[in-house]
Amino acid sequence: MKRFILLSLSSLLFLNVFASNTIVANINELELANKNAKPGDTIVLKNGEWNNVTFKLDAKGLKENPIIFKAETKGKVIITGNSKLLIGGEFLEIDGFYFTKGYSGVDAVIKFSVNSQKIANNCRVTNTVINDFNNPRRLDENYWVALYGKNNRVDHCSFLNKKNIGVLLAVILEDDRSRANFHSIDHNYFGFRTPLASNGGEMIRVGVSEHCEFNSNTKIEDNFFEKCDGETEIISIKSCQNIVRNNLFKECQGAVVLRHGNYNIIANNVFLGNDKKGTGGVRVINKGQIVVNNFFYKCKGVDFRSPLSIMNGVPNSPANRYVGVSDAVIANNSFYDCAPISFCEGKSEERSLQPKNVQFINNLFYTK
Repeated sequence: MKRFILLSLSSLLFLNVFASNTIVANINELELANKNAKPGDTIVLKNGEWNNVTFKLDAKGLKENPIIFKAETKGKVIITGNSKLLIGGEFLEIDGFYFTKGYSGVDAVIKFSVNSQKIANNCRVTNTVINDFNNPRRLDENYWVALYGKNNRVDHCSFLNKKNIGVLLAVILEDDRSRANFHSIDHNYFGFRTPLASNGGEMIRVGVSEHCEFNSNTKIEDNFFEKCDGETEIISIKSCQNIVRNNLFKECQGAVVLRHGNYNIIANNVFLGNDKKGTGGVRVINKGQIVVNNFFYKCKGVDFRSPLSIMNGVPNSPANRYVGVSDAVIANNSFYDCAPISFCEGKSEERSLQPKNVQFINNLFYTK
């Protein structure tokens, strides 16, 4: 065992000795640095405006020695114009970029895929900002972040002022390369999205209805959502085995919606409605959902935006419609001066299937 550890340490030291620091000033130099990058290398982008650029990063690092692409000074590499970042490598870290006053067309601003053959695994985007990076026309739809692959992380980033339609951050489950992905979306700020009066205004969506029976295993935790009013769904879960926990939602006109998929967990979140009209909490659909230890403060939404809404389902529903609620646990949540919660929400001639086997335990209500 000692010999193995010594050999491993020697290997790491060998790699670090040959790691390089490269400074690049334009897109051509960056492309060359990406092509030649070795595990442990750091590529530094010089401060300044990078206009009308497409970054394609597909180098391959190692777990112990990732390849780092970072701004010379965080926030000072300013990306404008028709620009985007495509990531299709292994163990890459992108640090400190600032996207503003530009647009990316039909593609995502940050996409964890270079093309259909090259998707990202074990990659990280951190300390990065996308602010007011909108297509010129509101109805020109796109994502700001599209997560493909497995074990990728988006953390300590800020996303502000998305004005055109399209999910802000989408977790894609198109094939087995991106399912059971174990992505982490953590310690980010999501802010200021005005009502769109249409679908496509979610801040985060995990999966789509066609892939709702697949596990995503995505964690959304320790994020701050402020005035995210795009539509009724702030976070839309459309897959299985996801965790949404330890997030703060302040004055958001919408809810965390378990729209499709089973066995998701919503835990330890704080919803500060502050008496704002339309501020909601959690909407429950499908099987085996767990909603525990959440705090709801002056949330004033009604119907689909209620502080807690447990939906009626469609009898014999396909997976991508309204599967009835069953085997849910709603426990240890606190509601302070909120609008009423709603059972059998959305009841209609079609949605006639009542929830069953819902354990509603130790929930605390205070109201004036």
